[in-house]
Amino acid sequence: MKEMSKKEYIADLSYHLRDLQREEFEDAIHYVEEYFEEAGEDNASQVIEELGPPNKLAATIRAESTIKNNQQQQERRRKREDANNREDYVPRSGKRDLKSLWIIILGIFALPIALPLALAAFLIVFVFFLVIFCLIIAGICCMIALIIFSVPAFVSSLALMSTSYASGLVGLGISFISLGAGLLILTALILAIRTFIPWAVHCLSGLFQRFSRRKSYSV
Repeated sequence: MKEMSKKEYIADLSYHLRDLQREEFEDAIHYVEEYFEEAGEDNASQVIEELGPPNKLAATIRAESTIKNNQQQQERRRKREDANNREDYVPRSGKRDLKSLWIIILGIFALPIALPLALAAFLIVFVFFLVIFCLIIAGICCMIALIIFSVPAFVSSLALMSTSYASGLVGLGISFISLGAGLLILTALILAIRTFIPWAVHCLSGLFQRFSRRKSYSV
């Protein structure tokens, strides 16, 4: 590399950094001048060797400047977005508080009507499920009674056939009818329970989700 003086090096570097912004240009030149001054006039050639050719040093400074500018732009953009989000949040929060206040006021005025209606709806649902439960219990009792009745009826009918064949056949028919009715009720109960329980769970979960959704909207 051609040996040059401090003045020539800075002049060449200034030429390669001419496209930088004024502040960045002055900072870079000032840094290089201080580097030369700290090393001393006698060590200028050594400083030039450490810094490398002016064009390569200028390329490094421009790259660092570009990275720095990009970071600053991203930081300014992030701050603007945060400021916009805060500005948007304040009115939304105020509207939400105002809406909640109106809902509370309307709820207070509607309280004498809403409480009886809610209680009546709860009682209707409770009675409905209670009736279904009682019907299932009644069906189970009937099924057990028919099956229990069919066993001694079958045994007594077999014993009756030794004395009166016709009466024994009637008794056997009655015992089989009782057993069949009990099994039919058992099948119907199984189907009813398998259908009713998922339906009841679905209805209750739907009501709970609807209530929770309304509650979350009102908050």
